[in-house]
Amino acid sequence: MVELCLSAHSSLWLQQYPNEYPDSQDCTWLITVPHGHGVYINFTLLQTEPVTDYIAV
Repeated sequence: MVELCLSAHSSLWLQQYPNEYPDSQDCTWLITVPHGHGVYINFTLLQTEPVTDYIAV
């Protein structure tokens, strides 16, 4: 579990970064915020394999 400060910008990345991630790896992050707040997601670097990899938000 990663707890991020509400007022700060934060980054999430895989433990192996910047190395490639293993085949068939499933990563899930659960992001929650207090009622009345929102989340802005910005992918600054995204390297996935076509067809087999995907991101769901």
